[in-house]
Amino acid sequence: MARSDPAGGQAQRRSITFRFGNQGQATIGVPSHLSVDIIVRVGSVEQRLPDIFRRQVDVMDVTAATTSEARIQLDSTLSGKGMLDGGWWPYSTDPLAELPALIAALDAQVGTVHRITFNKTLWQSTPRRIAVGGRTVRLGWYGPADIHELSVSGAGRDRLDLLVVPPDTGEAAAVAAMAAAARGNNGSHGTSLLKAEETSDGGSAARTDASSATLG
Repeated sequence: MARSDPAGGQAQRRSITFRFGNQGQATIGVPSHLSVDIIVRVGSVEQRLPDIFRRQVDVMDVTAATTSEARIQLDSTLSGKGMLDGGWWPYSTDPLAELPALIAALDAQVGTVHRITFNKTLWQSTPRRIAVGGRTVRLGWYGPADIHELSVSGAGRDRLDLLVVPPDTGEAAAVAAMAAAARGNNGSHGTSLLKAEETSDGGSAARTDASSATLG
């Protein structure tokens, strides 16, 4: 029986393929709401991923990571005049579970995504590439200095900077933060914007502006 996740969707299985250079590959399937602890044994020596991730794994291929739509709101003009171009509220800090839906949403709204860079502090693992929808998207982990931001490079424009709202943020605060980040004249980096929304007494205007945000 599928387990309902906190956001109301159905827990799905994700298929993860580990490719070890020209030495072959292995595929595992796990429920998307569970973390994965993988042990690689070489002779009598055991090592856990992702400790040896950069040396051993070439591509992590994720399919059906989630049925939930990405919770994202973008500046409708994409003018680039603000500090941020929009906001994203992931369901977890697992990039393998969260990125397929985000990439699909960005592909549809701004053009094909080629690369995403993060501040690795917020995330559970740091894969270098992810194969989604029949293509490989490169991932970088020494990107924005602000842990609550990511940068997207693609065909639509040179760069898109997004607020990353922590997964455990309450719905009202998260929606308000995404709306603030999607305002074309926003002047704050991610962490400062989140703190401002947390301490705001009102926020009703932001929540009204965010009524059209996709909440998956």
